Amino acid sequence: MINSILTNAKVSYIHLENFKSFKNATFDLRATKKNAKKFAVIFGENGSGKSTIIESISFLHELVQTRCTFQKFEHFVTLHSNENYEKLSPSIKLENFFSSLNDLYPSISNLLSEVRSIDSDGLLSLSFGFQLNEYEGEYICTFDDEYITYERMSYVLTGRKTVLWEISKENFHIHPRLFSSNHNNYFSDVIEQALRYWGKHAFLALLNFEAEDKAVSFIDEVFSPELKQILSLFNSLNYSIKYWDSTKSYYNENYYLSDMRSGTISVKDQTKLVLTEAALTAFFRSIFTNIEKVFYKQELSNSNINYELMVQKKTHGKIIDIPMSQESSGTQELLSMLPYIVLALNGQIVFIDEFGTSLHEQLVPALIKAINENLSGQLIITSHHLSILDQAGLNGDAFYYITSGQDNAKQIVCTTNIEQRLHSSYNYRNRYLTRNEYHLQQIHSCDESYINFDYFIHKN
Repeated sequence: MINSILTNAKVSYIHLENFKSFKNATFDLRATKKNAKKFAVIFGENGSGKSTIIESISFLHELVQTRCTFQKFEHFVTLHSNENYEKLSPSIKLENFFSSLNDLYPSISNLLSEVRSIDSDGLLSLSFGFQLNEYEGEYICTFDDEYITYERMSYVLTGRKTVLWEISKENFHIHPRLFSSNHNNYFSDVIEQALRYWGKHAFLALLNFEAEDKAVSFIDEVFSPELKQILSLFNSLNYSIKYWDSTKSYYNENYYLSDMRSGTISVKDQTKLVLTEAALTAFFRSIFTNIEKVFYKQELSNSNINYELMVQKKTHGKIIDIPMSQESSGTQELLSMLPYIVLALNGQIVFIDEFGTSLHEQLVPALIKAINENLSGQLIITSHHLSILDQAGLNGDAFYYITSGQDNAKQIVCTTNIEQRLHSSYNYRNRYLTRNEYHLQQIHSCDESYINFDYFIHKN
């Protein structure tokens, strides 16, 4: 596995063509040519495409993983050997089994079927701009209905900006300095792998598989530092997407528990319980006046510890212990978001969909303000909380909106694309509510709207 340490890594832009509801749109996070924004909030009406922007990160992450099966197989085995799985009926077990197999061995065509624009007959294209160690990079991948048709990675190599690889049916170029000159045979093997698998898998996925499959010492010797950094970046994109009935997420583990609610860990990892417990107590006490502490109820089982998060709080003049699972949806959401927030605070790239959906209107901007003041990574969120626009202490250039462009095509614009200049006295919440330039305008305004329940009302 790649262990390179990322420094100053950010997403600089995402360009989408024929990707779900976006025909041709760019989400541009560049504050200056060499400096991407650390914090951005995307606003938009229901169904406007906010989640689609984060789905593009999920798609990119899965694209890189199509040849890597070891970690997925470990998850597959764990999933089908726990106590809850054993309680399922045979038919549900079978359904889950085949669903898990599809996740274990994803194909490009399956990934594409979920994101291609329904009415499109053109190529799907994803361009991903990034800043890594103060250098600009760009990854482009284009697809037809089933296969990759074009792929290019640009970044620095030995101090100069260059094309690391560019592959299509007509062109096949891989920079030899991606690999150590002492291992020419290995370079030949990589070329052979690309000729055999490219199209069904991205070259980036093939390299990622090599990094997973080979010994760390061998990869350190053969892969260039730049290649290891790129692979580390593409494996460090953390995201959480909310659907009406489920969530889709990925995040890198850190010093704290990967599942803060409940689970099982090895006795040797007990320090994580202690660290997480202390961090959660300080966090929740800073928000809620009735919480005394947060702690883990623990049960030793052989060499493992089964744990469950508890909340000790004041209620009706008494101090009682309540399982976190019985807390409010808002408190549960805070706990769910926290692992991602922690990663962003500590230097990683994080995308969170529908930030603060269940949280109080006053808590959301306070949370945003505290995150922004301590942020060392990059955090991109979508939200419907308009209080962020005027109470979170963010500059106007941190706000993005999904609006209509030429031919009513959706576009993703920053406040700086709408206003000729930004002023500290501007109330962006009022501007958002009163000016059409900030909207896609696919929902009737409140003063024009008549919500039609007539057919649902049974009259005598």
